[in-house]
Amino acid sequence: MASEIHYPTGIAAVCEPERMRIYFQSPSGQIRETQYEKGWKGGNIGSTIGNARYNTPLAAAATPGLKNISVFSLTDFNTIMQRTYVPNWGWSYGDIGYYGIQVAPYSKLAAAYPPNSDDDLRVYAQKTDDTIQEWKWTQSSGWTAGDNLGKALPGTAITATRFTNGSESAIRVYVQHANNDIVQKCHNASKGWYDMNQVIVASAPFRTAMAITNFHSDPNDTDVNLRLYWVTADGGFWQWCWGSSGFRDKRKMHGATLPSSQIAAVAWDGKPPELRVYYQGGTNGTGITEWAYGKNAQTSVGKTAKDPLPPA
Repeated sequence: MASEIHYPTGIAAVCEPERMRIYFQSPSGQIRETQYEKGWKGGNIGSTIGNARYNTPLAAAATPGLKNISVFSLTDFNTIMQRTYVPNWGWSYGDIGYYGIQVAPYSKLAAAYPPNSDDDLRVYAQKTDDTIQEWKWTQSSGWTAGDNLGKALPGTAITATRFTNGSESAIRVYVQHANNDIVQKCHNASKGWYDMNQVIVASAPFRTAMAITNFHSDPNDTDVNLRLYWVTADGGFWQWCWGSSGFRDKRKMHGATLPSSQIAAVAWDGKPPELRVYYQGGTNGTGITEWAYGKNAQTSVGKTAKDPLPPA
């Protein structure tokens, strides 16, 4: 039932081809998982993976094949907490919680693994001085503080993605500045951080929800495609497109969100690529809606599913 989904809930998602994991919060503070494995299932109390602060933000990252999944949230003391899934062990607490990393009470979260790797996990959050801080995890060093990415709008959404650009590992982080512009912050292995304030969307709604994902149009080529989704004042959501081959586009998608809804996005390679966006769209009350573009939704604005995800 949709009454099992908090409004507005944080939403996080990870995927591999034709397999998805969606995370949300219940009204009682539980973090739950809904799965897609040739059909949707889960989302009920038996799919609880942990508990978090009421109104917690959520972020998730996964290694190839969904073999290792980390879901990040905040505790009642506004410290970062991690629940980690490992095959044959199930869910347990991740190491980041032992560090007592304090963030702003209004901080959102983002997380990303590099492609094709189970090492070098990154997490982004907003500190009490309103700057965006990176934390890094490697198998050899555990969690360490990374770079500070500068000030942003207090309570900004934070979204991040990682990909291989040619032979280089790359990171893109998106936040909203105090003037409400959505900006892109870039990192390449050879350059470090650069082009830190490139405006992607000018004058977006205050504290708009946003989500980034990436894919290759052809799994065998090196062209990278980015898709950023953000919510407009009327509840609609837009897509910004960037392709390393030169493709650029920006347009409104099919579907509408409830006020204050958060969003999450995932993608996987293909011809056409498969894109999914998850948000609270008002179906069955607070249910989570899936928007799709791909082989079954080859329109320029995608399409929304008739039924919400379980447990709605």
